Amino acid sequence: MPDDRLPEAVCFDAYGTLLELLDPVDALRRALLVAGYEYDHDVVVAAFAAEVAFYRHNQDQGGDTTGLHALRTLCAAVFSDALPDGPPVGVALEILVDALQYRLYDDVVPTLDALTAAGVRCGVISNWDCSLSGVLVGLGIADRFDVVSASAVVGARKPDPRIFEVSLTALRCSPKRVVHVGDDPALDVVGAIGAGMRAIELTRDPAGGAPGSTDRITSLVELPRLLLG
Repeated sequence: MPDDRLPEAVCFDAYGTLLELLDPVDALRRALLVAGYEYDHDVVVAAFAAEVAFYRHNQDQGGDTTGLHALRTLCAAVFSDALPDGPPVGVALEILVDALQYRLYDDVVPTLDALTAAGVRCGVISNWDCSLSGVLVGLGIADRFDVVSASAVVGARKPDPRIFEVSLTALRCSPKRVVHVGDDPALDVVGAIGAGMRAIELTRDPAGGAPGSTDRITSLVELPRLLLG
């Protein structure tokens, strides 16, 4: 008989919770040099920061492959324009896409294993473009999730409750039986609570504050014990 005290599903934020971006600056500098463009480290850091800021503001334009290509082209133009005598946009685009590499945090797979073994389904709810599913495939965990909701595809970004509601509908679960875990209080905690879900804040940096309640953890390995007992 199912234990009503256990969640039916746990949803996770992606960036900062499940995965992180490997520092791309050295890769960008090497690729630019190969293409005939040499820049100091700080110059590339500033150009990449400008590209990231533009992407974050416009990421929901990437709701399909056509929109994603257009968005990436615009991002490449921002990156190139931020470099003195920067490369053509087509060159900058190829360099940027190749340099963006992600890795899973070490606590992700053990946590997913523990939840799955307990019969808890998993999902992803993230402010991301339509490439999110492909990123999860590349990291080898796409098949671990019953739903992957990317803001650009859904048409609503966290903390808008609609992106959570779309995920709940796909899971066929009451919000009271679903937990959302994320590292951004303003997006993940506020959004999930607004949709009627339980929210757990992941604070990976211990200096960010020790967990003072059952709704804050410093590593995903704490999650199964917290939820399953």
